[in-house]
Amino acid sequence: MVLAKPVVASRVGGVAEAVADRETGLLVPAEDAGALATALTRCLMDASLRERMGKAGRERVAAFFGAERHAKLVESEYQRLIAMDNPPKRGMDNPPKGGMDGQQPKGKGR
Repeated sequence: MVLAKPVVASRVGGVAEAVADRETGLLVPAEDAGALATALTRCLMDASLRERMGKAGRERVAAFFGAERHAKLVESEYQRLIAMDNPPKRGMDNPPKGGMDGQQPKGKGR
């Protein structure tokens, strides 16, 4: 999408989050070779569709997946953590009560 090309893909995993069906590309059911062939043929035969979806894909990448947006999300999370009164302190020097797995230790005298 970043190269302004439409995407034809199966609707699996996080693909549907990245590709807006019929906007930035065409999504087909998983393991449906016929639907995949139809979608590919549709893109190959329609230059204006390819151009429109490619342009929309590039804009979507910039809006939702660009470095600037990612940096703002990370900064926002850091600001949220800094603002907490008692941020969680976890690590080998301060494990959760009951051990690293959250369970009470088992053994003699416990």
